[in-house]
Amino acid sequence: MNQVDGVVRMQADALKALLEQSRDDRCAELGERAALQAAEMRTRARRKARERVARAVAEERARMEREVRAVEAEIETEHRRRARRRDLALIEAGGEALREALQRRWTDEGARRDWAQTVVREAAEVLLGRDWVLEHPADWPAAERDDALAFAADEAGARCTAQASDAVAAGLRIRSDGALVDMSIAGLLANRARIDGQLLAELADEAEGETR
Repeated sequence: MNQVDGVVRMQADALKALLEQSRDDRCAELGERAALQAAEMRTRARRKARERVARAVAEERARMEREVRAVEAEIETEHRRRARRRDLALIEAGGEALREALQRRWTDEGARRDWAQTVVREAAEVLLGRDWVLEHPADWPAAERDDALAFAADEAGARCTAQASDAVAAGLRIRSDGALVDMSIAGLLANRARIDGQLLAELADEAEGETR
């Protein structure tokens, strides 16, 4: 081997070594880059997975909350329905009980006399005129009627006449100049809305007292 061949061989070996080193460096660089990319991909994948899980959990929680609210609303609605049915039943029973109680009072002579005096006093308070017509059931005893007329004259200074009325089955009414004081049972129960409201208020007070 001459000197030239030796130099060429050395240059070739050096070039080969340089290429191998460059290859190794490039491979290492590519490996590191691939590793970084893989790590980033895994990080992104884990983040996306966590986000999907978080969204799924949030959606499930929201769904459950909606279902809970729907159930609560249904329960509240049912409670209100039951309370309304109960109130209506109580009002009906209370109204009937009131009618029966008034009817029992009217069948009692002492209570009827008190009733007559009460309607006279009420008329004296609200009626301007003193020419009265006392409307009563046809079967009202004459003695009680006469006592009521005398009481109206003594108590209110009224010029009162009595008149049987088919419209008055129980209780009494006094008319004067187109005005009316109606204490017949039908008249006392006529304002059903007010009576029902009073019954509901009393029931509510009783319920509140029981919870204390």
